[in-house]
Amino acid sequence: MPAQTKVPWFQILQICVGLLLTIGLALNTWVLTQVVEMKADLAAIKSNRFTSNDGLAVWKEISKVKETVSDGVPPKWLLDRLDRMEESISGRLDKLEDRLAKVEEKQ
Repeated sequence: MPAQTKVPWFQILQICVGLLLTIGLALNTWVLTQVVEMKADLAAIKSNRFTSNDGLAVWKEISKVKETVSDGVPPKWLLDRLDRMEESISGRLDKLEDRLAKVEEKQ
């Protein structure tokens, strides 16, 4: 009889060890995928890093804009855009005045 009682405990031990190994493999796989994702994220961060050369280029562009503004002469593209906006606004105001006149006539 003692031999019969040892077999179920041994089978239970085998099942527990099998479950622990399965959980360990699953956890190991998950950790490795996380490491690979972190490596890809780190590579993306390093490739998109804002360097001192980028800062220098931005500073040069800002200084050019400051010089243009300090000269007192606005750029041509700005004047053209302002003219287009003014024409658009005046057209809308004319339409609004016409509508108001029609409303006042009806009253």
